[in-house]
Amino acid sequence: MTHIIKKYKLLIALIVFTSSNHFSYTLGEFIGEWAGTESYISQQENYDNKNMAIEIFEGGGREGYLAYTATSTIIYNDELSWTYHYLTYDKETGDLIFLRRFVTPLGLIGSQELRYAILYSSNGMLELEHTSDNRDFTHAMRLFSTALRVDQLIPNKISFYQNYPNPFNPATTIKVDIENNTYGNIEIFDLSGGFILLLHAGFFKKGQNDFFWKGQDYNGHQVPSGTYIYRMRLGDQIISRKMTLLR
Repeated sequence: MTHIIKKYKLLIALIVFTSSNHFSYTLGEFIGEWAGTESYISQQENYDNKNMAIEIFEGGGREGYLAYTATSTIIYNDELSWTYHYLTYDKETGDLIFLRRFVTPLGLIGSQELRYAILYSSNGMLELEHTSDNRDFTHAMRLFSTALRVDQLIPNKISFYQNYPNPFNPATTIKVDIENNTYGNIEIFDLSGGFILLLHAGFFKKGQNDFFWKGQDYNGHQVPSGTYIYRMRLGDQIISRKMTLLR
């Protein structure tokens, strides 16, 4: 695992070195839905390329901050109703700051601030990394905007097929035929709209693209029998279909 992360960091360092390492944003540019993967290294726990999603939106009542929710437990706590989550951008350092404030009826009892360096940014993609002050853990995120700009390359012809087999157990294939190379994502949700998994985010090659789902959520846990929605987003085009898992 450590070897994989070192290679990952070296690749990012080369990208940053060979391109501009200074990014300038307005806070509003981060508003929207993002999905991708995260990697984590500590003495207690290690994982690589774990699926995650973040939704960033206006709200929270703090000037100069946005609010957010996330599936990553490193930056988001959904177990305590009195935890408030905020995001801001430090123009001087170029860091994204994820702030958690713990507020009870008795008042503020603590807060946690995690600063993430923006290692790379291009075409609706962000590479972020945080290393704790005492260097006891490192957390990296590779995120793609799930609402890519309309002016990005959009194929004229898209065929988003019904998964096969359907119903299925334990795995199924989702096939996409696209006229041009492009970028986008495929996500899976339950019928109530709950996020299950980012199946693919990034490049779609011209022609046939096959994606496989093994009936697992973003934590790698098996999901129960039921009907699920798989959604493909390419620019402003969204196509959804249903599939059934039978255990």
